[in-house]
Amino acid sequence: MSLRTALLPALDAIDSILGPSTLDLSATRLTIITRSWDGGRRNSGSSVDGPVTEIPNWVPVRHVTQREIAGSGGRYEQGDVKVGPIRPAFGNQGYGCPPGAPVPTVLGASGGFTPEQLNPTVTEDGIEVIYRLTPNHPNTTGIAGDYQLLDFQRDQPFEFYLVVGRERTTP
Repeated sequence: MSLRTALLPALDAIDSILGPSTLDLSATRLTIITRSWDGGRRNSGSSVDGPVTEIPNWVPVRHVTQREIAGSGGRYEQGDVKVGPIRPAFGNQGYGCPPGAPVPTVLGASGGFTPEQLNPTVTEDGIEVIYRLTPNHPNTTGIAGDYQLLDFQRDQPFEFYLVVGRERTTP
């Protein structure tokens, strides 16, 4: 078992106590919603929310910095939000294990998220993926709302980050 495989469950356990009822260090929920529009494009006809991925841990969020905006090549702008760290899948989910290979577990633990869960593949017209941020803290209410994915950063061994831009305002 690699050091990375051994540490992911511990990091996930630490992430689980960052919320408002314990350490109160992270106070925002992330929900990823796949919405289908019967008119074939966004806001055309009626919509149905399909698969929903809820990140069970409270996640840290912050606005992107001026340095990140300048280095983004025009992808980011003022008001965009960086979400994470979100842990990669580990344990019984078997992310990173070849098909059919035994899946390593640490004390039976499994958790985290696959890239497909965080960035679902859209294969047909009329489907949109919404990243909903729901804060539970007075200092983070300005980021509440629906966002679209601008960047999926998965170059770190222990964490993924999402950079999202405002989609529409949520009351």
